[in-house]
Amino acid sequence: MATYSGYLRSRGDDMLVELLRRRPDLATPSPATLTSLAARSTNRTGLERALAHVDALVLQVVEAVVALGSASRERIVEAVGATDRADQVALGRAVDEAVALALLWPTAPSPDAPLHPSPGLAELFGPFPAGMVPVEPPATALPPAGRGGRTPRPGPG
Repeated sequence: MATYSGYLRSRGDDMLVELLRRRPDLATPSPATLTSLAARSTNRTGLERALAHVDALVLQVVEAVVALGSASRERIVEAVGATDRADQVALGRAVDEAVALALLWPTAPSPDAPLHPSPGLAELFGPFPAGMVPVEPPATALPPAGRGGRTPRPGPG
């Protein structure tokens, strides 16, 4: 199950029915294949609809995994900063909710498997989710125009 489509195939009928119940936009029109369900659940509209109905903690969990690329549950707890037991329990429920909505998916059925963001989420959140911006510009950034940057020479006319 190394792909998102593979993950959906492995979910089983009851879990797929639950996904369609929780995300009704994925059920109409009825998807012909699991590949079409995967495409519909990861397009911008499907992701925006799913994210519009989650609470702030689920959104924070999803943003953390998008920022990390993939993460274990323990790493998500660290990234979000849940320190006491009550926060960790609530965070565990938020992770479960994100998985149930197919916003996050594990690479294996094990609870210790790393979680990955649904395809399309990184593009939806942008390169720096939750305000995570780099302190310094990347080394490959071009200088702003007019500030020591080279002016292109006109080509032969």
